[in-house]
Formats: sequence, structure tokens, C-alpha cells
Amino acid sequence: MEQDLEYPLVTIVMPMYNEQNHISTCLKSLVEQDYDQNALEILVVDGMSSDGSRAIVLEWRQEYPHITLLDNPKRITPAAMNVGIRAAHGGVIARVDAHSLVAPDFVHKCIECLQRSSADFVGGPLQYIAQSFMAKTISLAVSSPFGVGNSAFRYSKKEQFVDTVAFGAYRREVFDRVGLFDENLLTNEDYDLAYRIRKTGGRILLSPTIQSFYHNRASLPGLWEQYFRYGFWKIRMLCKHPASIAPRQIVPPIFVLSLLLSLLLGIFLQGFVYLFLFIVSTYFIFSLVTSLLIASKKGWKYLPFLPLAFICLHVGWGAGFLWGLFRWGARWKVIRAELASSPW
Repeated sequence: MEQDLEYPLVTIVMPMYNEQNHISTCLKSLVEQDYDQNALEILVVDGMSSDGSRAIVLEWRQEYPHITLLDNPKRITPAAMNVGIRAAHGGVIARVDAHSLVAPDFVHKCIECLQRSSADFVGGPLQYIAQSFMAKTISLAVSSPFGVGNSAFRYSKKEQFVDTVAFGAYRREVFDRVGLFDENLLTNEDYDLAYRIRKTGGRILLSPTIQSFYHNRASLPGLWEQYFRYGFWKIRMLCKHPASIAPRQIVPPIFVLSLLLSLLLGIFLQGFVYLFLFIVSTYFIFSLVTSLLIASKKGWKYLPFLPLAFICLHVGWGAGFLWGLFRWGARWKVIRAELASSPW
């Protein structure tokens, strides 16, 4: 095989903001790739960090000149990706966040999957780096189908075409076809791009051979805040792509709304009190059974906290979704028109 086919130039775009505790580990995983380093370009796009992250990147650049530090004055992830894509020279563009690290063959496996498949975007199941007991508990919850529904990239070990993946690689021409990341979306920007890829006939391949590792949340309040934000910003994306909603994304708000309505109506009608208790008890049984199954394999010490993690996932997302609907629902058509006229 020709050198330029075996080792096409790959640009790795890395959004970063105040990641001094993780950036060196991430960069180390990139410069130790088994891929030809002469065919790698690493662009660290920084949101004007104030914790020393920039100095660390510049130290790495002294030894590895294919590392470049770029500025992201907007300080949001989609803008960071767009800065990197515009500056990229590679025919393949990979995303790796500074809060993560990748296996030594990450780039090689991405290229292999792109070359043997018709996919426009490839990635692997997201694995978690848990450095504390609570972080490990949370990683077990977010790796469970009960926790995240049919979000295959969070737990599947089977190669398959999916609706999205986390960290992976895009063919460069994808961005010419569907545009860049939408800077109107503070979260869900990756799912928005994946939806546009699929909407234009593209395909997204999940392959377990592509391995990446992410430092997940280490506290229940942090997990709640994360999933509340995901649910809240999902409404903003639905203003743009109403048909993009997946069943796993609508179940939590229905669950939370059912709890609220049955509790409220229960003040006036006793029958709704029983409905509220039925909903709560049913959820508790499913949560407990799932927690027991996980704890029996991973350790009984996790059992008391897994149900709490599931509550943060489901109620956090559901409450965020409903709050976003309240916040933006009345302006749905206006927001939709604004997003439709944006360059993304």
C-alpha cells in the first residue's frame, strides 16, 4: 500500500480549558501513538486557560513541534473545534478532548476503520477513568443501558452503525458537506453534527477496536449538573432539528413530568397519590434490580450509591429538558429561524 494511503495526514483537534491536571497525560497518549508521527498534526485549541495549561502545552511543543497551541476566545467547545478544523491540514480530522486520553493505536484504528468502511465518522465505546470511589460508581451508572438507554457508544462492545460516537475521526470532506460545529449550542454540538451527517446520507461507525478514555464526573452534584445541562440544551437543538429526538431522550422528561403532575394533582384527588407512589415504586424496583446486577459483578460496596447516580442521570436530564422547554418553548419558531439562518 502506498505511504500516503497507509498514513494519511491526520489532524487531531483538542479543545482545552483549564486542564492542567490532565493535559500532559492526554498529550503523552498522542505522541506515543503507533501511527507515523510525521503524519500527525496536534492542534490544542485553548479557551484562554488561567491555570497553567497553556504553559504546559508550550513545554510539550518544544520537544514535539507538531503540537500547536491555538486560541479560542469564545471559550466554548464548538468554537474550539471550528478553530481547529479551519487550521487543519489533514485529510482526516480527529477529536480528542483534553479531559481524556486515547489508546496507543487510536489513530491507526480510526484510519483502518475509515479505509475499510463507508463511514464518514468513526469512533469507539467511551471508557471511563475513575480515580475515586464515587467516580467509579458514576462510571458504572453511565455505562449501563438502564442509565443511558440505547446510547451504544457508552457501553456497546459490538461493531455497528450508530447515531453518534464520542471521540473519533471524521473524513475532512464531511465538513464541506454538512458544515462546521454549531456555535449556538453549548452542549449537544457533537450530536447535532452527527445528525447532520446522517441526514445527508452519511454513516457513523462504532468500533470497539477504537479506544478512548474519559475522566467522568466524581460527585453526584457534578453528575446532576452535567445531565441537567445536557437536557436543557437538548431543547435548543430540537428547535433546530425536531426530528432528531430519540426515545431514550424523551423518557426522562416524561418520567419527571409524571411525578410532578401526579404529586400536584394528589393534593386534590387521592387517586393521584396512588399513581405517584406507583411511579416511584416502579422506578425504585427497576433501579434496585439494575444496581444489584451491577454490584454483584463489580462490588457490593457500590450498591447504596448506584440508585442515587441513576436519579441524578434521569431526573437531572428530565428536569433540564423541561426547564429548557419552559425557557424556550414559547420562542420555538423564532429560535428555529435564527438557527436556520446561522452559518452552521
